Amino acid sequence: MFIMNNKLTVLFVSTLILLMFETYVLGAGLSELINDNVPHVVITATRTSEPAADTSKPVYTVTSKEISEGNTRTITEIVKTLPGVFMQKTTHGHGSPVIRGFIGRENLILIDGVRLNNSTFRSGPVQYMNTVDSSLIDRLELTRGPSSVLYGSDALGGVINIITKSPASIPGLRTTTSVRYNSADNGISTRAELNGGFDKLSFLMGGTYKNLNDLRAGGSFGVESPTGYSDANGDAKVVYQISDKQKVAVSYQHTNQFNVPRYEKYTGVTRIFHGTGGYDKFVYNPQIRQLGIVQYDYETPNPFLDNISAKISYHRQYEGSQQQKTGSTKVAEYEDTGDTLGTVFQLVSLLSSHKLVYGLEYYNDTVVSQYSEFNTQTGVRAEIPANSTFPDGSKYSSFGMFIEDQWKVLPMLKLVPGVRYSMFEYNTVLRNTPLNGNLAETFSNFSGSLGAVYNLTALLNLCANVSQGFRAPNLDDVATLRTTNQGIDVPSYGLKPEKSNTYEIGIKAKPGQFNWSAFYYYSDITDKIDRKRGTYNGANTINGIQVYQKFNIGSAKLQGVELDGQWYLDNLFNWSLSGMLTYTDGWNITDSEPLMRIPPVNGMLSIRYDPVHWWIEPYIRFADKQDKLSSRDKEDPRIDPNGTPGWVTYNLRGGWKINRTFALTCGIENILDTGYREHGSGVDSPGVSVQLGLDAKF
Repeated sequence: MFIMNNKLTVLFVSTLILLMFETYVLGAGLSELINDNVPHVVITATRTSEPAADTSKPVYTVTSKEISEGNTRTITEIVKTLPGVFMQKTTHGHGSPVIRGFIGRENLILIDGVRLNNSTFRSGPVQYMNTVDSSLIDRLELTRGPSSVLYGSDALGGVINIITKSPASIPGLRTTTSVRYNSADNGISTRAELNGGFDKLSFLMGGTYKNLNDLRAGGSFGVESPTGYSDANGDAKVVYQISDKQKVAVSYQHTNQFNVPRYEKYTGVTRIFHGTGGYDKFVYNPQIRQLGIVQYDYETPNPFLDNISAKISYHRQYEGSQQQKTGSTKVAEYEDTGDTLGTVFQLVSLLSSHKLVYGLEYYNDTVVSQYSEFNTQTGVRAEIPANSTFPDGSKYSSFGMFIEDQWKVLPMLKLVPGVRYSMFEYNTVLRNTPLNGNLAETFSNFSGSLGAVYNLTALLNLCANVSQGFRAPNLDDVATLRTTNQGIDVPSYGLKPEKSNTYEIGIKAKPGQFNWSAFYYYSDITDKIDRKRGTYNGANTINGIQVYQKFNIGSAKLQGVELDGQWYLDNLFNWSLSGMLTYTDGWNITDSEPLMRIPPVNGMLSIRYDPVHWWIEPYIRFADKQDKLSSRDKEDPRIDPNGTPGWVTYNLRGGWKINRTFALTCGIENILDTGYREHGSGVDSPGVSVQLGLDAKF
């Protein structure tokens, strides 16, 4: 049955009681002793600055200091350490977060509040998040649970907001360089930054280069080839302080990834569970992302209009791919470009016991899609427009109006009601398909939410949320024509947005010696869009290959438990114990089977000693086996049809602040060289490896 098993219920309740008791005993009177490195204010959960403990949503923040100490080279290495997030990696250069059982485009990724998600995002595991340079990050905020009222489509599982660095406002010039090395792939990442300012103008510019070689997996799995790739990144941000209350910021990011292989597609790869791959070449090359943002902020003197923010963005995401089947002389070359113009206008009003956040959003995508075949024998390249991934020139637009109120009903009680209206429209021209001609549809959606925060004690908040989420069909759902792992995807017409209703309750500890949160959630999902066998021009195959289409499959259910905490063991905050645990269960009611790619129970536990100039932290990561598989999981060549085995890794990291200029970090990952695979991934995880990092500030 779809209920939490008895052992897990006892564990959850017992842990909750223990956490509440320890918070009461250990936390009293210690709030003023908080370590400055603990992030207390978040913006993503409410679109305004708010103490994390006072938001009704479960939130988590990773700071740039933690990112640097973790010796991370890619954003996927950062996100896999977040509570409530499980990271799927199809190959070494990919990474797709699973939040509350939702994966890929069902989670919303933001960069400085601008959508990374666009209308061309594929379903299931995708690589797009890995195009963000981790060296840019000032902090990363995770909000778990539906956030469609504030952010619109795709925010079903949660929102990850990547907040980039801003230039320091103090005069002068400063430079920062960093180097990161990992022996698992003999890979290196280097970063150089120039930070300066004078009068009212400040700027930050930098560049990053990564070269990651083939990955050596743990145990007897050995080197998995091809998995290596490289990328080059450049960025700049300029801030002009018009006055004490007004500023304009202009930023630009450019990422270029080269030759990222789709590992499990290659003939000869042994760590797949169905077939033999079938390709001699399958690479994403190049993968280019460009983002420009102009943002204006004004803290007004008007008590009824506290803040005005306006943002204009231009986002280009280009995906090139070359694919050559084993024994073929033809190389299929795909080029898909999505150009997105976005505008966001937001206001904040303070009215007595109310704090209103409201605004408008508009995004417009234009897609350029091309396909050609290169003959390796003749050297001739032929363009074949009918085989492009999307109809060339397709357009997709979205519009949203939202309002949310933080209402202080009583001194101990805050309610957070919100509502959003969204509208979506696409227009495309299909050629050489049974649906020849113009194809256009409009979707609309009303979403609501209600959150509550009740002060149980001076140190504990009781939180509850009822939230609606939705994802509107995008161009990949309705208009794509593409060969995939298991067949050929063809256009689907008449889809409805998939929707969810989520109910959650949790407890958060306010900042103190013992910081923790515990949440339970339950989600009803209706009209879920899924890929199933279909027909094309009256037939269920094309050249003997099975046809697949997208359908609203009906209903599904999800539930889970999320625990995370940090306990400072002494009043000097030198010793700390941290941990997280996540349980997820999902059931496809329509097909009477588990939902796809549900992660196993997983977590992390660490103890850290952190005096003034150095620190050391042993930690473990673990996951239980996952043998609750959908029929699609069992057909996926990346997943063992008998289930993914559980695993535990033992790790050690530390650092030394040598002086004001230099800082050294190092670590040993997977000390016992355990061979394991994150559930749903197409590549195995690193074996025993040494990590080194050096930072220099001048």
